[in-house]
Amino acid sequence: KYLNKVLDILELNYDLPYVLSQLSFYYFLQGETREGLTLLNSYIKDIINIPSSPRYLANFYNRLAILNAVDGDIENALHFYDLASDYAKRSNDKLILYRIINNSGDLERYLYGPKTSIRYNLEAYEMAKDFPKDFIVVSLSNLINSKVQFCRSTEIEAMLKELEELLKDVN
Repeated sequence: KYLNKVLDILELNYDLPYVLSQLSFYYFLQGETREGLTLLNSYIKDIINIPSSPRYLANFYNRLAILNAVDGDIENALHFYDLASDYAKRSNDKLILYRIINNSGDLERYLYGPKTSIRYNLEAYEMAKDFPKDFIVVSLSNLINSKVQFCRSTEIEAMLKELEELLKDVN
C-alpha cells in the first residue's frame, strides 16, 4: 500500500537510482526477488544515464548475484556478477568493485576449486590495501584459503603471520 504511494511520487532525478536500489533491496529481504528485479527493470531506461546510476546498479546486481548463488542458480549469479562488475568500473567506486571481486572469487572457488579463484583473491587483496584493515583481513583470508593447496608452506606461513598481525588491530 505505502510502496505504491512511493512509486507514484518518484521523479526522474539524481536520487532515483538510490531510491530504487533501496526499494528493490527491500523486496529481496522479503524473499520477493523477482518483484525487486521487476521494479528496477521497469525504470532502467529512465535511470541508465543518470550519473549516480552505475554505483547503485552495481550494488543491485551484486546483491542479485549473491541471491542467485544462494538459490543455486550459478549461471545467473555469474551473469549478474559480470553486470555488477561492469557498472562498478563505470562508477569508479573501488569499494563496490572490491566487494564484487571478492564475491566472484568465492563463487569461482565453489564452482571450480581454489586454484581458479586465486586471481580474484589477489586482485581483491591488492585493492583492500586502500581500505580499513578488516577488508585486508577478509581478502588475505580468502587468498590463504585458495593458495594453501598449491603454494609452499613458507609462503603460507608468512601470509598467516601477516593475517595474525592484522587481526590484532581489527575489532
